[in-house]
Amino acid sequence: MLEKSWGFLLCYSIFYLYITEVIRITQFPLYFIDRAEQNLSIWQGVSLVPFVSIDPKGYLLNTLLTIPFGFGLPFLLRMSWKRMMIVGFTFTLLIEVTQFLIGYRIADIDDIIFNFLGSMIGYALFKGLKFVLLKLFRGDTEKMPAIFD
Repeated sequence: MLEKSWGFLLCYSIFYLYITEVIRITQFPLYFIDRAEQNLSIWQGVSLVPFVSIDPKGYLLNTLLTIPFGFGLPFLLRMSWKRMMIVGFTFTLLIEVTQFLIGYRIADIDDIIFNFLGSMIGYALFKGLKFVLLKLFRGDTEKMPAIFD
């Protein structure tokens, strides 16, 4: 059996709670719309042109929503910039596709852009914190908190 440290289990628990909140915020409450009955096109729930309506508050909220994703995931899995870009993009795309499939929310390209930006900002914050701790401990990784392995 693979043993995990208390720090890992704490990070995992916090990340799990964060993901459940993201799902709650982005997917609920569920309102199922019968588009055929209301004579609506399925594409009326999609916005593929970026920055059609300038919404600074929406941009900020979408960015803030995924900063914890980019910051927290590297505590659980080894992440390179490239891998974080792929996982961050996939995560935000999954949110938007699910909103589209549910049918009551608009799947917006702006949300994808700013969610992705948030995950990358979070990852940059993680890398920055790790860099500062490495400098603080003078590169002695034995003294660094184990959650930065």
